[in-house]
Amino acid sequence: MDRYLYIKRFKIGIVILCVDLELEAKHRDKLLQERETYKV
Repeated sequence: MDRYLYIKRFKIGIVILCVDLELEAKHRDKLLQERETYKV
């Protein structure tokens, strides 16, 4: 049972990590776009 909970928690952690990376990438893209706008 403990092993099952550990695996479940591990999978949830991976999902959260992926979501965080995706949000960070989107945020970075937005910042880059703003920077490009200011250059012009």
